[in-house]
Amino acid sequence: MDYRPFGRTGRLISSIGLGTALFGREVDEDTSFRVMDYAFEKGITYFDTAQGYEGPTRVAAEVMLGRWLRSRGVRDRVFINTKIIAGGDAATIERIMLQSLERMGIERVDCVKMHLPFPKVPISETLGALTWQVKAGRASSIGCSNYNTAQLREALAASAAGGFARFEAVQVAYNLAIADRQEHLSRFEAEQEMFPLCRREEIAITTYAPLGSGFFAGAYASMDRGAIPRGSRFDLFKGHTGVYFTEQNFRILDSLREKAEAMKVPMVRLAMAWVMSNRNIATVIIGADNTAMIDNAFAAQQMRLAPALRAEMSAWGT
Repeated sequence: MDYRPFGRTGRLISSIGLGTALFGREVDEDTSFRVMDYAFEKGITYFDTAQGYEGPTRVAAEVMLGRWLRSRGVRDRVFINTKIIAGGDAATIERIMLQSLERMGIERVDCVKMHLPFPKVPISETLGALTWQVKAGRASSIGCSNYNTAQLREALAASAAGGFARFEAVQVAYNLAIADRQEHLSRFEAEQEMFPLCRREEIAITTYAPLGSGFFAGAYASMDRGAIPRGSRFDLFKGHTGVYFTEQNFRILDSLREKAEAMKVPMVRLAMAWVMSNRNIATVIIGADNTAMIDNAFAAQQMRLAPALRAEMSAWGT
C-alpha cells in the first residue's frame, strides 16, 4: 500500500480508499463489518462516507461506519471523510455537520467535503461555514466533490481573499468513460484542467467510480435499456444509464473486453489499473460489498500499467 499526501495538511492517506455508500443500504451490518475489517487489515486507512448515503428505511452509512469504529477501537488509526449534500448555506452546514458527528459517534472528522456545488449560495458563505467547523474542532480540513475546474478556482480565490480555510481535496468521478457526463467532469476536463490545477496548488485528488458504477464490469451488453439485468446497479439507480449508456462508452467497453481477454486478466482489474496508473491521484475510492473486490483493487494497483498500454487504453472510443 502506498500512502500519499492529503493536500497541505501533513497527513498521509492510503492510495486505495473504501467507500461506504453500500453499507446499510444494500449491504447488511455483518457483511459491512467484514469488508471494513478486511480493508483495514490490508492497509486501507481512508474511509469515505456522506450524509446522503442512506435509504428511507435503511441504516445510514455514517451510522454503520460509526458502529464499526467503536467496536474495533480504531478511530485514531483511520482517516474519515464525510460529505454534505443538503445545502451550502451556513445554517445547513452547521446542522448537517452536527448530525453526521452524532451518527458516527465521533467528535471530529478528518475532512468534510461539499458533496455538490451550490451556485445559488455565495461561495464565501459556504467557505466561512466550513472554516467555522474547522475552528470548532469538528473537522480537521475541508474539500469539495463534483465541482468543476472553474468552481474550484473560484473557491481557492475566495479562500485567499477572505482568509477562509481552503479546499485541501477534490473528489471526482474518474474512469475510462470519455463522453461528457451530466453531473460530473468529463474525463478530458479532469485530466487537462482539474488535475494540473490540483498539482500546482497541492490539492489531493480523490476519485470514485473507477468501474463506472459497474459499467466496466461487463454486465451491460448493449444500449438497450430494456436488457439491463434485474437488480443490477443500473436497474436500481437508473440515472447511471444517462451517464454511461453512449455509443462511445460501449466501444470502450468492447475494447476493454478484447484487451483483457488477450492479456488474460479480468476486465474489472484492467479498468481499475488504468485509473490507478494516473499518479496525480492521491486515493482511488472503491465500493465493495465483498472482500474479493478489495483483492481486485490491490491486484490492479500491482499491475503498474506500462505508459504505452495506458496511452492505448486512453485512446479507446475516440
